Order: sequence, then structure tokens, then C-alpha cells
Amino acid sequence: FLAVPEEALISAMREHQRYFHLRDAAGQLQPSFLTVANLDSLQPEQVIAGNERVIRPRLADAQFFYNKDLQKPLEDALGQLNQVVFQNELGSFGDKARRISALAGIIAKSLGTNEADAARAGLLAKTDLVSLMVGEFPELQGIMGSYYAKAQGESSVIADSILGHYLPRFSGDELPSSMTACAVAIADRIDTLVGLFGIGQPPTGSKDPFALRRQSLAVVRICIEAPIDLDLMALLRASARLHTAECETAPVMAYILDRFENLLTERGAKWDSIRAIRARPSGIHNLWTALQDIKSLDRFRETDASALVITAQKRVQNIIDKAEPSATGTINPAHFNVPVEAQLIDCITSIEAVRTESIDIRLANVANSAETIDSYFKEVMVMDEDLAIRENRLNTLSHLNQVLTDIAVFNLLQ
Repeated sequence: FLAVPEEALISAMREHQRYFHLRDAAGQLQPSFLTVANLDSLQPEQVIAGNERVIRPRLADAQFFYNKDLQKPLEDALGQLNQVVFQNELGSFGDKARRISALAGIIAKSLGTNEADAARAGLLAKTDLVSLMVGEFPELQGIMGSYYAKAQGESSVIADSILGHYLPRFSGDELPSSMTACAVAIADRIDTLVGLFGIGQPPTGSKDPFALRRQSLAVVRICIEAPIDLDLMALLRASARLHTAECETAPVMAYILDRFENLLTERGAKWDSIRAIRARPSGIHNLWTALQDIKSLDRFRETDASALVITAQKRVQNIIDKAEPSATGTINPAHFNVPVEAQLIDCITSIEAVRTESIDIRLANVANSAETIDSYFKEVMVMDEDLAIRENRLNTLSHLNQVLTDIAVFNLLQ
């Protein structure tokens, strides 16, 4: 029986008979097992023989399933998936496999890994669902698919990705071992999320039959721990195009970001730093980049300049909320009558000049501008009696607010 994949033998022993499998010092599965008898027998050899007699047909079944499954070409399994319903409105598992394949290829291209491997692994990822072995032992899905793919000549990258695309299965579980496997894992989950949200079946407080909370958390973990530099919003849109139903992507992104926020908070991140990055007009499209931005913002908050900037943007926002700047937003230097007004424009220009640089460089420019921003409020009466001067100053503050919130919404920081 040891020619059968060990996971199948272990499942047969554990699920059917509650037996304990044994390994040698090298970790190899042994042709023996442990069981617990609820009696003190005078003839223990009969107890042993009885248990061996009971387990043998179970192991023989596993052997039969394995050998029979090996005779089925993967292409035949793909055909059978067309007859297995994934979800009534979202089609069969065959439909899902084709969507996973397309998405996995898109992700792989974005990550710079082999697009063809990812697409092939995505197409084959669910083929073992129609195998005899997985029909008997559902917990072996992915595991058996990997064995069958290897046996039929698929590359180790593809076979390992079939196994790895189910990871992580629960909190703290390991991640997929390669970028190709990560691509398939994300594609599978994004397809499910976009599809179910698209047909109006997001999770509710009490119902989550497709485990969307766990699936979205898996996407978050892969993106920030693997890590994966991926534009999730673009991927959601690509997924929506693969579905026949009209799929709004914004609610899906918001749902994923809620899991992202919760996970980071559980790990000790400052919740207001997360919100300050999430609330930027551009939003969050890339979880890995957002995580780096949050860490950078936390470092900035340890500087003396941060308190000045946070206080200043709160004042700016309050003023703008109470007195709407002009529609044109034009700033006219001719209306400057305090030196710090021109100095603030220079600061705004310097912050804008590095808008395509890393957030650390942008925050450094903000820090260098902090004292000027603070001085502006000490020396300038924004709500001047002269309407032209007042409008000019409001437009200046509106411009300042835009360049600051493009980096982080500082007024959300406590």
C-alpha cells in the first residue's frame, strides 16, 4: 500500500478507524499503526489481527481509487467539471476553472513570473474534485490534484501550484510556496469574491456559506506576507469582465480592505494610521504598497514635525469646510501681503515636485515644510475682510490640503 500517496493512507486510517500512523526516524511512513483498545485483552494478538483485518479493505479502497484516478486524463477531468455546479448563477466548476486560469495568467504577468504555467495550473486546479479519491476524502483536494498532475507529466511548478492554491486554509497557516502558486491562490479567491458580490450574495452577519471572510483574509495575507506587489483594484475589474453578471468591484475592494485593516490592527498597527492611508483620494489599490505607506507614516509620527502637520491639516480642513474656496482655485501672488504666503507656496510646490517619489521622500518634504505651515497660521488671517485676499488664501489652503491628503489624511490622526 505504500505506493499510494501517504496522505490518502493516513486519511483512510484516521477518518475510518481513528488509527495513528507511524513514521521512522527519517520521517518515512511505516506499514504499521497504533490503535487504542478499550479493554484489557488476554489475547492481544487477536485484537491486533482484528484491527489489521478491518483496515486492510480501507487501504485497498484507497489504492483502488488512486490507480483508477491515474487512468483518467486530466482533460477528461476538465470535461467532467463542466457538469459540476459551482454556484447556480456563476456556472460550473469548469467555468470557474477557466476564469481562474485567465486571472492567474494576468497576475503572473504582473508579477513577472511564467504566465503560461500560472494559467495551466489555474485550469487544472479543480480537476481532482471529480476524482474518486477526493470523493471519498474531500480533505485531500489539491493534494491529490498535485499527485495526478505530476503523474501525467505536468511540471513540478504546475503540480505544486495545484497543491498550494488552497493555502492559507486558516489563520496562521502557511502560504503558497511560489509566485505561480500565489497567482492561482489569489485568482481562485478573487473569482469567488467578485462573483458572489456580483450576484448580490455578500456575507452577512450570520451567513457566509462560501467562507468569503476567510478567502478575503487569505488574499490579504498572501499580498502582504509573500509579499505580492499587485494592483488589486485592476485585478477585480479584470475578474468582473470574466463574469456574465454585472459585477461592481468597489464593494469587493472595500470588503478586502476591511479585512486588511482588521488584520493589521490585530498585529499592533495604529488604526488611525491605517485610516489615514485608506482615506486618501486615490484609495488603496495595492496592499503591499499600502502597508509600506502605513509603516512610513508611523515613523513620521515619531518626529517633532508631525504634530505641527496634523494640527495644521485639521485647521485647514475646518476652514475649508466652513468657507468653500472659489470654483477656479486660482492663486494670485499679487494678493500676497505677508511674506509667509509666498513661502507656503514654495513648500506646496516642493511637496508636489516629489509626488511620484516614495512616501518617505514625500513625508520628508512635508516635515521640512512643517514650520512654514505652522507660521502661516500664526501670521496670516485667512478670513480677511478683503474678499479677493480671502479667496486667495482659501485657495492656497485648498491646494495645501490637496497635496497633503494625497500623501495621507493627516487630520484623521489622533
